[in-house]
Amino acid sequence: MKKRICLIVLSIILLSTVPSLAHGGKTDSSGGHKDNKNKSGLGYYHYHCGGNPPHLHNNGSCPYSGGSSSYQTTTPQKTVIATPKAMIPNFSVKINGTEINNTSSEYPVLNYNNITYIPLTSDLLTYLDISYDWNNPNGIIVNRTSQAVNKGAFVSAFNSGYSVKGQSKSISKVGKAMIVNGTTVDSSQYPIINFAGVNYLPLTTDVLNNLGLKSSWSEYEGFSLYN
Repeated sequence: MKKRICLIVLSIILLSTVPSLAHGGKTDSSGGHKDNKNKSGLGYYHYHCGGNPPHLHNNGSCPYSGGSSSYQTTTPQKTVIATPKAMIPNFSVKINGTEINNTSSEYPVLNYNNITYIPLTSDLLTYLDISYDWNNPNGIIVNRTSQAVNKGAFVSAFNSGYSVKGQSKSISKVGKAMIVNGTTVDSSQYPIINFAGVNYLPLTTDVLNNLGLKSSWSEYEGFSLYN
């Protein structure tokens, strides 16, 4: 009887010492953890990369991924799109000899891609005899058919703004075709832009020629527009 009891006790002791592969410990930043009692039979440290069974990283490689021993979660990077910038010209801008006060203008003349842009505001459109349609499904329509007329000095109607020469302004590109006096002008490099809710027209050679306008520029006089 005593011999039978001894055998039962010995069996219980032997069963309690059988190594177990299961554990409740958490993994570290490398995807592994310590195994101080070597329950896994793999030594005193092993990995569980991706929730896989205990394993080692021989030569620094995970047998389940073929990658590095470092276990990291990669966070997708957001694509950051830079906001286009235009600049308040460092030079003076004149229309028929009258200098535009960019300092106080709500819609100052801008420089983008080294091209002067004028706002398509009602005061400038009227003064230059330009008609403007931004709702046409074919694109933005800009027309001018009248001959040069001396209307005196240009007077801006929007003078409650504040800008500094050389200051940059955030703009957006208007993704529409530009049709000037019936001709579609290439706008890939010099598109119509928008600032403060107002569209701006690039005064490129093609645009000026189609509108019958002239311009000049010099280091001392700045940019001048003539109708």
